[in-house]
Order: sequence, then structure tokens, then C-alpha cells
Amino acid sequence: MTGKRHTTDPVASAPAPEPASCAQELAAALERSPALVLLVNAQGATRYASPAMRALAPAGLEALDFSRTPLGSARGLLDEVVGAGRPWAGELPVDHGAQRLWLRASFTPLPQAGAALGLFEDATAVHRAEQAHRRSETLLTVLYRISNTVHVTRDLPDLYAAIHAILRDVIDATNFFIALVDAEGDRLGFPYFEDTVDRQAYDIDNISDPGTRSLSLEVIRSGRPLLVRKDELGALFPGRPGAGVVGTAAEIWLGVPLVVEGKIIGVMAVQDYDDPEHYGQREVHLMTAISEQVAMAIERKRMEQALRRSERRYRTVSDSAFNMETWRGPDGSLLYVSPSCQRITGYSPEAFMKAPDLMEQIIHRDDLPLWRAFVAAPCDNAGESLDFRIFREDGRMHWLSAVSQGVTDDDGTCLGQRCSLRDITDQRTMEKQLRYESLHDSLTGLANRFLCLDRIRQTMERSKRRDNHFFALAFLDIDRFRVVNDSLGHQVGDALLREVSYRLLRCVRSLDTVSRYAGDEYVIVFDELVSPREAIGVVKRIRQVLAEPFHLGDHEIRITVSIGIVLAPTPDLAPEAVLQNANIAMHHAIRAGGNRMKVFNPRMFQLAVEAMTLERDLRRGIERDEFFLQYQPIVSLRDDRLIGFEALVRWSHPVRGVLSPGLFIPAAEESGHIIDLGLIILRKACATMAHWLARYPGQDHLHMSVNLSPRQFSQQTLVEQITCILDESHLAPRHLKLEITESTIMDNAEGALSMLRRLKSLGIKLSIDDFGTGYSSLSYLQKFPVDTLKVDRSFICDMARNAENTAIVRAVVVLAKSMGLDVVAEGVEDPEQMTLLRGLDCDNVQGFFFSRPLDTDSAGALLDLPA
Repeated sequence: MTGKRHTTDPVASAPAPEPASCAQELAAALERSPALVLLVNAQGATRYASPAMRALAPAGLEALDFSRTPLGSARGLLDEVVGAGRPWAGELPVDHGAQRLWLRASFTPLPQAGAALGLFEDATAVHRAEQAHRRSETLLTVLYRISNTVHVTRDLPDLYAAIHAILRDVIDATNFFIALVDAEGDRLGFPYFEDTVDRQAYDIDNISDPGTRSLSLEVIRSGRPLLVRKDELGALFPGRPGAGVVGTAAEIWLGVPLVVEGKIIGVMAVQDYDDPEHYGQREVHLMTAISEQVAMAIERKRMEQALRRSERRYRTVSDSAFNMETWRGPDGSLLYVSPSCQRITGYSPEAFMKAPDLMEQIIHRDDLPLWRAFVAAPCDNAGESLDFRIFREDGRMHWLSAVSQGVTDDDGTCLGQRCSLRDITDQRTMEKQLRYESLHDSLTGLANRFLCLDRIRQTMERSKRRDNHFFALAFLDIDRFRVVNDSLGHQVGDALLREVSYRLLRCVRSLDTVSRYAGDEYVIVFDELVSPREAIGVVKRIRQVLAEPFHLGDHEIRITVSIGIVLAPTPDLAPEAVLQNANIAMHHAIRAGGNRMKVFNPRMFQLAVEAMTLERDLRRGIERDEFFLQYQPIVSLRDDRLIGFEALVRWSHPVRGVLSPGLFIPAAEESGHIIDLGLIILRKACATMAHWLARYPGQDHLHMSVNLSPRQFSQQTLVEQITCILDESHLAPRHLKLEITESTIMDNAEGALSMLRRLKSLGIKLSIDDFGTGYSSLSYLQKFPVDTLKVDRSFICDMARNAENTAIVRAVVVLAKSMGLDVVAEGVEDPEQMTLLRGLDCDNVQGFFFSRPLDTDSAGALLDLPA
């Protein structure tokens, strides 16, 4: 419902696209579609569930687990969405058979219905991929921390405490112990035991005896991880109550074997006395994955302690057998290399001893200076590390990580340098893959927005350094891409995005960057241009290539694109600002009808800022009740009697003063604020008419005309909203006339017919506004339950000089009379127009000739005049 707005821009005045508004058709479509839809009332009961939703969650809202969300429960959702009227979105788990699925949920309040509408999308694959990614990152982090701990801790107690601290951070392991088999293999000791219940652990003797039972021994004997709950102990140790438990039985116990070179040396275990679900397969996987490194760390520390108890050189050369260990004398000569060198480098210890410079020969030449600096001062470095590349004997390149330690005698004499080297090729490969995935789009393989911004930043830096460096930016959007997804499915949509990406890459040079920015949006960075205008030619070629049909399976799809271009942007701008400018230009192309390109200019930015400011002011204006109504009289030509008013909205802007509808209604339409604004207008207009009828008796023939916007007319809850407003204002429905433009009705004639019939059933009068400017079908016009045709002012203003306009008005009047409708001519401004309209037998008129729009008191005063 709006005041009139008149503009010469056909795009700006075109109605927004209409969704299907027929409830029956929508319900039927949902019954045939795979969409996951759930409608619940304020108590959580299901009012509607689509077939796919019924199959997935027969119990409706109760099947969804809200415990992992801030809402806490389904009741919390209902309070938030239905009670508070706030939409909510998030991820929810649901158990489907033996599977746990994850849904991306979006709940929207339906205030008038006292319900919440939930739309869902299966996000299980994404959720599982994210979990796998997080597990991989967690494992890498733990492995790195344990590896680092080996080098920074001096003895075994420090190592045990550091490992416990790591597991406390990662899996909340408060209760933790390490049990090790002694050298004779007949005793299990607990060198580290931290427990909140049993403060002390007791060694287990005679472990070689099969009759000696404990959970730790079960792990050692089976060589496999063991996850057991308290209620499962009876099955593990049948017929022997309490067997296998040393100390207090925990609610859940998890132990993994510690293995070094195929030999089990002990057990690493965690337990919880309160929560039987504290540990699961994730923790089993993580502890198993790190157990080998923990075992090697323990074994290494054991050897280090043994070495410290004996002669320094013997202890050094007898270090861990897993990593490649070397010892160089103070003069740099190689004194020892461990047998692990063959596994890591492919060369035997003898080869290294025969050719002391063999290490330098196999190191990558780019890393050789780093290595030489690393070993240059054998006694001066302590705990320094270096990652570098070598070429194994088989020719393959591997990454090694080296940690060095200067070795001194008890009196401080330098004995040389001990160096521990381990193969980190798999870790480096994984890191490289993770870096790639973090910078590229998983669907198309193109650069993502982060890499795109980095490429823009790089080319702008080059532009600052070089006077003849030109570059440009293009922001591309596929027009109406949503139609492809909605009609053919997301699988076809994804295939289309991949094919578009391939064609874009064919159109640009290797030094240019094509990125998928979001959804169906792409950004292309043109670098090293001869001139900025060169980018225009490339963009034209892109449009031609993308205009060719796409053959995807059995489907032939044709698309158009809207492109915004920034030519030679100012180097002083931030990359984000350049990208924003290209985006602004692209939206100008979309608003101009799509399938075109627009080059950014500063005025576009100013318009964008103004639009954003206006939208913000609109929201505040609605909140602060800054909108008011004026009323233009409608007069009968038969007896010159006042028969009604049209409500016209005005905005009392705190800075710009009183604004007419043409200055803010388009922005309200585009932003969606027209819904709230329309209800305000309708509520005020009905209240005013009810007040007049009560104050001025004998005016029962009056009606109040109120305009409905296209967005309002498409709302399924419109009838309920109007019913509520009529009840609040105590206005009889016959005194309200709703005006809907001809183009709004004909944009979806079948849906409009249904909505008009529902409105008419309330007893409201209906009028087709701006009649003659659209494309009404006579067959539909006969079906529409309307009362009035309102002739557009464009035909009235030039009637005296344009016979064609007069003929159009005459045709409208004759058509209306034949259908039993009355006619209102708007925009009447002079006596000549009045005379012509009387001659054409027009029923009613309004315009400046009778009165400009009046405030409430002035309009009411007209009702107090004698007839």
C-alpha cells in the first residue's frame, strides 16, 4: 500500500518477481518435491511436513536435537521463533535409522499463524568432511606438540607430564597414566599416574602368568586399543566379579598399547569416573595415532637417561633407533650415524662413514647454505631446528626435520654436536594440501575469495611500483541462476558452475586470476594489461563464450551474465574497496535488466551509499513512526458528492523534511521494508476512516482506498493481517477499498485470482489501479472479483490534445459499464478534463482540480460541510 510514484525508468517501476502465491499449488508442489519442510505451531505440534521430512523425521520437531545449540531444546526454538518472532538458523543432528544425519536448518516466524516454518538442507557430507578435517588438524597439532616435547623436556617425568598436559587440552583427560613393562617382562609399573580418585597406583607382578588379569594387561596381551565401560566389565572378565580392576572402577576406561619396533613396552590410558560417554571412537583413533610417537619418545628418553648414567659419547651414539641420529666431533667430523639413516635416506651407515660429505651431496642445493649454517658451530646451539630437503638414493625428494644439541663433558668440554633427523614428508604433503584447500574452491578448483583478495593486493603493489602497470577487475554474476537450481536440481547447478569456470579459464591468460567468489559469482583479475580498456575486449569475449549453450546430460542450458568492471583502480584503495566497487557496478548491470556489463564510476558508489543510507533511515523511520498519511478526496460526477478518499503516505524525515512516496517507496520495495510500512499505512487509514464514520453520521457511503504493493499482495498472510486490522479499528470491510496495480495482478494471474477471491470474501472492495498501462487479458478480467477500474493519470492529463487518449478512456468506461464496474479517473487537474469525462459517462474522479492531498483534520472537515 503506497502513495503514487511516477518515473520514466521502466526498470525501476517494474514489479519484483512474484513467487507462487497459490497455497494449493505450493502444497502440491511440496508433496512432489524432495524439499525438507516442517511447519509447527506454538506448542511444537506438526501442522505440515513435506514427504521428505516425514520420511526423515516422522516425529517432527521432537526428532531434532537442539541440545548442541544455544537454544538448548525444541521449546527454546519455539520461544525464540514463535514467541519472540525472531528467525533462527543453525545445524541440527537427527537420527535416521542407524545413521546420524546433520541438517542445516532455517526457522522463520509466521506471526499471524502463530507458527514457525522450518526449511532444511542435508549437510551431513559437509559436516563429516569438516569433522575429518578437524580430526586431521588435531592429530597434526598433537603430533607436532609431542615431537616438540621430546626435544624440550630433559627427563621422563617431564615428558610424561607434558604428554598428560597435551591430552588434557585435546580430549579433557584429567585421569591419565602410563604403565610400562620392566626389563624382565614380568612386572608392570606405573611411572606416571595422575588420578582424582585413586591417588596412588600399585605395580602388578607376575604379568607373565595368564591368571593375572587387569585392563592394562588386556591391552598388552591383545596388542589392540581397549575402550570399556563399567557395565561391560562383567562380559570382559566373566565369572570373576571385580577381576581386572585395580583400584576404583571407572565409568569408562580407554587404553592403547605403546609399541616400539614391533614390541609392546606398555600402556597409555585415560579414565573417567563420572561420564560413561566421555570417550569414544574419536579418542580411540587419536590416542592410537599418537601412541607410536609417545612410545618412541619414552624409549628415547629412556635411552637418554641410560646414556647420561654412562660415558657421554656412548650415551650419544646409542640414542633412539627410530630417528636418524648423528654425532659430529668438535671439528665437524662424522663420528656416528644410526642405522635408521638407511630407512630415511636410502644410504647405509657405512656409506655415510666412508663419505663424510654425503649429507651435503644429497641435500637440495637451495637448502645447502641453511644446513651449513646449522652445523657450523657444534657446541654453540641448543635445541635449534631446521627443515630441509634431501634426495634419497632412489631419487625421490623428501623433507627432513633436524634438531641439534651441543654435547659437553661434565667439565664443560665440547664433545661435538648430536643431531636427530626425522622424515616429515607426509606432514609437509598434508600441510601443502591443507594450504591449497584453504585457498581454492572445492567445487571448481578456482581461487577462492581469500586467494582472490591476495592476488588483487599483489597486482596493486606492482601497480604502485611501476608507472606502466595496468590492471582491471571484473565481477560476474550468472543471471537467474537460482532458476537452474530450483528447476533442475543442485547437481545440475554445480555442473553448470564447473563448466562456466572452465570457459572462463579459456578466455583469460595464465597470469590472470579467475576466482569463484561466492555462489554463482566470479571475480576475474586482469593483470599486466597494455591499457585498461583491454579488459573490455576480454569481457566481451567472455560474454560471447558464455552465451553458447551448455550441454549438461540431457539438458541444454543457456545463460546470460551481468558483469561489473573496474578499470585502472586507484592504487591507494584497499583490495576490498576495489572489489566492492566492481560488485556495485555488477549490481547496476543487474538492475538495468541483466545480460550486460557496467564500468564502475564514482557516481555508482555514491548511489550505493545513498541507497544504504536510505534503507537504514527507512528502518529507523518505521521504528520511530515518522510516516504519516494524507487523504485525497474522490468525487462522484453524477451528483458531485464526496464518496471516499485515497490514503497517500508521506515521510517526515528528520533531516530531509517531508518526502513524497517516489523518493522512498522504490527503496522500501527493494529492501522489503514495504511489508512493515504497508501495514502501518493500512492500520492508520482504517483507524482514520472508523473515526470519521463515528464522528460524522450519515457518511455510510464513504470508503477509504489504500494501495497494496506487489510484495504485500504476494504475502500468504495478507488476508489474516487485513482481518486483524479491521477488527482492531472496528471498521466494517465495505468501507475499505484495496487498490492493486494492473501489472501486479497480471504478473501471476492465477495466483492473483485466488488472492482477490480471498480478499473479496471479507467484504472488502477491490480496484485495479493504473488500468490501461498493463496487459490485462479480458478473459481474466471477467474472472477477477473487482469493483472498480482506475484509469491511469497518463491518459487523463493529455485528453484534450490527444484523441487517442480520449478513445482509450472511452474504451475503459465502456468496458467497465459492460462488466458492471465503476470507473475512477485520477489526475484530473482542469475543467476541460472534467467536461470530457462527464461526456464519457465516467463515474468518479480525483485530482488537484478538486483538492490536493489533505491532512487528517482538513480531510475530516470536508465531511462536516453541508451536502
